[in-house]
Amino acid sequence: MLLQDMLLQEYYFLFSTHIVEDIESTCNNLAILNEGNLVFNGDLKTLLDLAKGKLWECSFENIEAF
Repeated sequence: MLLQDMLLQEYYFLFSTHIVEDIESTCNNLAILNEGNLVFNGDLKTLLDLAKGKLWECSFENIEAF
């Protein structure tokens, strides 16, 4: 059975990722654990709304110097 077929039948999966795109196309709801504690349970849009203004992206030309 393919993952997409299983999702239509409301299976539960445990993903470990920091990449939003990994879960965006497969999950309707998600839960986030921090050191074993539930810190979020809801849909991706709500999570992204809560994270607005709290996400930063950094790039380095010479990572070795960092």
